[in-house]
Amino acid sequence: ASVCAPTGTIDVDRLERAIGELALAVKTVQRIAVEKGLCTPEEFHQKLKAIDLEDGQADGRAPLR
Repeated sequence: ASVCAPTGTIDVDRLERAIGELALAVKTVQRIAVEKGLCTPEEFHQKLKAIDLEDGQADGRAPLR
């Protein structure tokens, strides 16, 4: 779904909803992985930090482009 309004500007409500949906999906996958014993919370966090550094910056986010 697009987060752009018909005028071409960013629709903040749509953007916040999209980010909220993504955050929920990530939390769900993380929780399932831990509950099923695929990893510990610490292992998940370590992997998250390693992936964060793949672009050369420890900024807590993945590049969008």
